[in-house]
Amino acid sequence: GLPILYLPYVTHAVNTSGRQSGFLLPELETGSAIKGTVIGTAYYWAINRSADLTLGLQYYSLRGFEQSAEFRFRGRGNDLVHGTYKGLEDRGLAPLYVNQGGQDTLLVARHDFTPYTRAIINAEYLSSYIYRQVFAENFSQAISSEVKSWGFVTHEKNGLAGSFDLERYENYASTVSGDQIRILHLPKLEFNMLDHQLGRSGILAGGDGTFGLLSRSEPFYRSHNVGRSDLFPHFSIPWISDGWTFRPTIGLRETLYSHSQRLGPVPLIPPPGMNQSGLPGQDAVPITEDASLSRKAVEVDMQILPPVLERDFTGPFMARHFDVALRHTIEPEINYRYVAGINKFNHVPRFDPIDIYSDTNEVEYGVTQRLFLKQLHPKPCVKIIAGARPPSKNCGEVSREWLSWFVGQKYFADPTFGKAVIPGRRNIFTTTQDFSGVAYITSPRSVSPIISRLRVNTGTSTDLEWDFDYDTKAGRIAASNVFANYRHGNFFSSFGHSMLNPVGE
Repeated sequence: GLPILYLPYVTHAVNTSGRQSGFLLPELETGSAIKGTVIGTAYYWAINRSADLTLGLQYYSLRGFEQSAEFRFRGRGNDLVHGTYKGLEDRGLAPLYVNQGGQDTLLVARHDFTPYTRAIINAEYLSSYIYRQVFAENFSQAISSEVKSWGFVTHEKNGLAGSFDLERYENYASTVSGDQIRILHLPKLEFNMLDHQLGRSGILAGGDGTFGLLSRSEPFYRSHNVGRSDLFPHFSIPWISDGWTFRPTIGLRETLYSHSQRLGPVPLIPPPGMNQSGLPGQDAVPITEDASLSRKAVEVDMQILPPVLERDFTGPFMARHFDVALRHTIEPEINYRYVAGINKFNHVPRFDPIDIYSDTNEVEYGVTQRLFLKQLHPKPCVKIIAGARPPSKNCGEVSREWLSWFVGQKYFADPTFGKAVIPGRRNIFTTTQDFSGVAYITSPRSVSPIISRLRVNTGTSTDLEWDFDYDTKAGRIAASNVFANYRHGNFFSSFGHSMLNPVGE
């Protein structure tokens, strides 16, 4: 009467909407050249109706034990907590037995105190970059060298926002221990005001302000704990006349640093990835200084939008075969920008885009073309009846933007950006980064690359984007990125191709 063999069994749950605690199906994998034979299982704990926890353990015959955990909580409204952990106690792969183990922890959380106040955490800790490269489960994650963490409490109402922010940024240059850049904002107070009209004057006032304690470390360089305050109020008076839009803006900016830096020589033993050949891209390691720094600037902008040219194309062919009419618009734009007063650009320590704000005297010009499709006979949206087919996704749609194409360039009347350009090095300024995103200044120059931004919304399921930069001075393509997306129901797929020609390479 005593059983001598116990066998597990599986049943199909009758209540598919409920959750039960228990062991998940065991995992068995063979033939991995990195892991060997993999045996493992996990336990799922349904803590309550709002939270659950999964704990897993796997054994790699060629490596050792890997632990994993995932915690999920969903509260009221947008409140949530989602944390994951993976760690490997690696004994190394034969015959060298190099330890490639590590831990990777990710936490995402949000809590809304009021409709205008919320707290958010998005934090990650990675103990070893080689661990991510070897054991990441997908290619995109394996090649990602950045680890970003931030948490903030923010209050936004009526175009006014204030936040308390903590940030940690880490970028691994290689798998060599210590070959990484680490930037900390601990902490940072930030205030933003969208443009508000001052009484009945027609003048719009806005501005930004930050106060924080920052630090940066990388091979051969470590900054002080730098206190920084930055204030940037600005005023504008927009007006429209005969289809022309004019928006002049003037702003005053003052930034105070508790410490500064100066340019230093190229190190005799460069960090991995740094060259000594004198080619563009060579970077001199700066030297920290105890002296404080005050940076003052005045900025004047003028945005000019000429009248939009448009034409409608209708005809029996388009109406009969596509049931649409086509509208083509041409939207030119001109932006003039002048910044002066920053005479110690290379003494400013670098932490974020605020620190690469430079003098400039420039004109940006470009044109955007758009194609709009108008449905001549829109499909009505009918009430869904049980058993009937659902209405079309584009039901009730009258018109939509089908294509947009922007082509533009910048002309720099001040090719040295207030003598901030250092020949033979990559020079990155706010005005160049915002326009192209690709570094292209290694010497004084008068024009930027020509940029093209083409976006096609071919339908409710597909879209296409092609970003293209052509450097007229170098006579070559600087960057070309193509993205294509397809959606069908709950399925999503994308295709991308990216090409970059960095300066000096």
